[in-house]
Amino acid sequence: GLSVRKTAHIAAAFARDGVRGRSITQLAASGRERDFFRWVRSPVEPYNTEVPIMATVGLDKKIVTAEVGFVLPSDMLAAMYCKGEEVMRQCILGADGAAGIASYWAKEDPSFLRELDLSHDEALHTIPMGFHVDGVPKWHDESASFWSWMTPMTTASSLVTRHCVVGISTSKVCVETRRAVLDIIAWDLQSLRTGVWPVADHLGREFAAGSSRARRAGTRIAGPWTACFAFWKGDQEAAVDEHLIKNHYRCNFVCDFCYASKVHMYLSYGDLTESPNWLDTMCVDDADPSPWRKVAGYSRRRRLWDGDRSMTMLALAAEWTLTKPCTG
Repeated sequence: GLSVRKTAHIAAAFARDGVRGRSITQLAASGRERDFFRWVRSPVEPYNTEVPIMATVGLDKKIVTAEVGFVLPSDMLAAMYCKGEEVMRQCILGADGAAGIASYWAKEDPSFLRELDLSHDEALHTIPMGFHVDGVPKWHDESASFWSWMTPMTTASSLVTRHCVVGISTSKVCVETRRAVLDIIAWDLQSLRTGVWPVADHLGREFAAGSSRARRAGTRIAGPWTACFAFWKGDQEAAVDEHLIKNHYRCNFVCDFCYASKVHMYLSYGDLTESPNWLDTMCVDDADPSPWRKVAGYSRRRRLWDGDRSMTMLALAAEWTLTKPCTG
């Protein structure tokens, strides 16, 4: 099971996020697996679909399909919109409300707005969504990989601003799993971009007549609001796994943007002179194997790591150049 130190660390994180002490005690005392859905009741109907996962069949590891429940960003946004303006401000819009969204887009890179085909008027009611992927300890030395989303305007604790999409045991996650999850996220973001509920699922099959999803098809998701992808965020380990990065901190070539190297002296990543050789190299976006490429607006430059810092040698060089006059 989890060590006392690890359990205390997790309990402290729950406390910082505002979870009641009694709930933390019950969670820590439970002998059952730390199953997310045993402790949190979803306010929306989950989107259940078959997803490929890794499983042990006999003595072998094989990819099988299993039904997984997703809490779609569109469903969560709709639920919070129905709760009223105060909930929207606390969980989505931030204290400044609609003005905060306008301020965010005013500071965004104009080339990114053109890539999104987002006009000034549309930006006033388009919510920027940041996505996060990370592992969370569960039980018996197992962790779960969670995909979640948030907006950059909120300042409240993650208890009310971080919204889970899906959680899957890390040992069951394979490349096919990540691609399937992104098929669903990309499909849902298409609906959020228009602000209208879809008539068919992510595989193009129309919803069953009479179902709740069929009844609301074609209507507005959250009144005047729409939403779109703004950035992806995670630690370096999550980035390597999620984006299938080939050049990273555990490789001889350490950067996904250039060919800075640990072993080739000509391209040494330790070369921080004014004109390092690695600065003249570049890995083209066409070589990016990330499943997120199917998401409108995604590119490698929209990847951040926890702490709002880019994971590239180019960013390091820019920071170094800016600080050089101060450091001598």
